[in-house]
Amino acid sequence: ADFEAFCSSQLGQLLLRDVREEHQAKLDALKELLGSDLTRDLHSLTLFGPDDNEANAVAMFQGQFDRQKLLALLTLNPAYRESRYNDFTLYHWKDEKRDKNQVGVFAADNLILITQEEQALTAALEVLAGQRASLAKQPDLPLAALLQGTQGAVIAAAATDLSSLAKGNEHAAVLLNSQLISLVINEIEGNLCVFIQIDAKDVEAAQQIEQVARGLLAFAALQAQQNPDMASLVGACSLTRTNSGLTFEFRYPSAQLYALIKQHASVTVTKNPN
Repeated sequence: ADFEAFCSSQLGQLLLRDVREEHQAKLDALKELLGSDLTRDLHSLTLFGPDDNEANAVAMFQGQFDRQKLLALLTLNPAYRESRYNDFTLYHWKDEKRDKNQVGVFAADNLILITQEEQALTAALEVLAGQRASLAKQPDLPLAALLQGTQGAVIAAAATDLSSLAKGNEHAAVLLNSQLISLVINEIEGNLCVFIQIDAKDVEAAQQIEQVARGLLAFAALQAQQNPDMASLVGACSLTRTNSGLTFEFRYPSAQLYALIKQHASVTVTKNPN
């Protein structure tokens, strides 16, 4: 997620305007506590891992951080301790709400890595140091090829070996029949654009996924007959298939989409004031 790209987009500017107007006091309190303005100082967030095991996932935050204030907060955690890895200090604590151990490191003044497993953290440090292979050094891999087309995207995500994510669920047709899936969200000429690309195992598998997807779109269109706003959202969707590849696209004016989101949020709050 590229927060700088989001903040410079029309949708991001509309959201930030309202957040600052309604929650500036809370933002100021967080800045005093953390030493960073979350609406300006957090530049990007990258999540990556070798599989679907949450413990192996690494979160990488880029931005402007107040190391002293962050470490002062960490030392309040009962499980806080430090260890060393090469020239780095590793910080250990426990997420008490989730009952999960955490370990983090300042890989640089503007770069923080956090994960649950120390082995995953040290492996990430080795990748950053060029001691392990990275996607940048393996351009022939499918995920590496996708990275080249995500410059300027607000959100980009991709996964391979999707059958392992199905966890034996024979009804997870999309996962069972897909080799790769990618998601790219950006803003183009004032329109929020969502692109989902699925590479199926073969043409037959792609046809099965297409049938499911078109069925969902048809159902949404039926539900939208009494709702003009929903109808316009469904009409902004398109699905195409070329051999074993499928592409879903959604394009909608950012300002209109934000207005719909605010309207829906207002109705939800009115119905559920507590």
